[in-house]
Amino acid sequence: MLTKPRFLLAALTSLLVLSSWPARGQVSFVEASGGYSGLALPDQDINPADVTALNLNLTPTGRVTGTFRNAGIRRSFRGRFDPADGTFDHLLPAGDVIRLDGSRVPFFYLITAQLDPANRTMTGRVDPQSGEANVLGAAFTLSGAPPDPEIGDALAGNRQTSFVDPPDPSTVDGLDIPGDGFTLVKVGKSKTRPARLVGKLPDGANYSTGTPLQGTRYAVLSPLFTLGRISRSGNVTIRSFDYQGSTYGFGEVTAPSASPPEWLLAPTARSLAGLTAERALTGFPALVAALRWHQLPITNSTFIYGQGVRTNVNVDARFYPRTPREGLVPIGLDPLRRENATITLRRGNMAAPVEAAITIRRGSVRFERMIGADTGVGGNPYRIRVSMNALVGSFTGSFSHPVTGQRTPFSGAFRAKVGNTPGQGRGAFRGSLSPEQVTAGATLESGSVRITVN
Repeated sequence: MLTKPRFLLAALTSLLVLSSWPARGQVSFVEASGGYSGLALPDQDINPADVTALNLNLTPTGRVTGTFRNAGIRRSFRGRFDPADGTFDHLLPAGDVIRLDGSRVPFFYLITAQLDPANRTMTGRVDPQSGEANVLGAAFTLSGAPPDPEIGDALAGNRQTSFVDPPDPSTVDGLDIPGDGFTLVKVGKSKTRPARLVGKLPDGANYSTGTPLQGTRYAVLSPLFTLGRISRSGNVTIRSFDYQGSTYGFGEVTAPSASPPEWLLAPTARSLAGLTAERALTGFPALVAALRWHQLPITNSTFIYGQGVRTNVNVDARFYPRTPREGLVPIGLDPLRRENATITLRRGNMAAPVEAAITIRRGSVRFERMIGADTGVGGNPYRIRVSMNALVGSFTGSFSHPVTGQRTPFSGAFRAKVGNTPGQGRGAFRGSLSPEQVTAGATLESGSVRITVN
């Protein structure tokens, strides 16, 4: 009685194996199956909407599921590679093109790809299928390389932080962008070692993206948005977001200089100073990314840097030590000392920098007194408030703008102390204009936030 079911099960298993085996001359997808990702980049740097991020998953039978991200559009698609020649094509609907007369024309992208099973790559193109849209086609090479085992294991579960310096005015047609950008990176523990990057650009624009590790490389694409209209219908609030540009490029993970045994110190390192924490800092890979910051010109004159931005963004993310949730940010502070840090707010349509002495203690940041140009001024005239997240390595806060009186939020990230180099916090905010400044033709500018150790 038991032999028949076992016989049938064995026969069925053999049949399934034979059915997935390619016929003579056909492409085998078994060894090439897995995740693929990359960017489709046009030859010309004209429009950030021409950049596309593709993530595909290939099954052993040649079936494909994927996501397409472009100019704030996110679409899912599925299909199958041709086993005869390893090619794939898919027509992806992407909304409508609105003509000047108000009529609409359906818009599509054609995705074509060629699989190279031996090298685990897919090469192809993303091409618009409407001549009425000002969008260029772009070529891509997607990598299916699994995460580097040594670097991937060292990255898993890590947090990293990076500062994004303001661009040199000579690289942005003389535009002065004084804010301090930042990047927070969190790497997942799943087998693809996905990285989540969030932060601000020097003009205060928010960006965020998620991407898997392919070999030692991450492909990065983050659309930039501005909050548009807010409408309410009953109990539902509808927020519209206007697409303003993108940051995109590739991040390379560099191997650590320390030996593997030192990597093992980080999961148990709770010290905020001393050899253990510092060895943990140097014992992890660093994420170095060369991104392109391409922000579109905006006709609205009240938009910050409405003429657009086209420059490079360099990310040099370093390991941020794990700390208890209630612990201090490891920037080399003396937790017993009063006024152990200084916060400086500058630019952002302010006539002069605003400086204040603060005390950072476990779970709190206390305003102490005004310093610098406002030394001797009593109280907290600009209502400076700061809070921090020691676990993530970030800080947020707000102040009352000295010129307009508007509540101005800011945010930033900490870089940890290494050796004799003290840690520091940097961030950005967006300024505001008084009616007199608007009448005089002044323009909005970004501002810088810095927290330094005393």
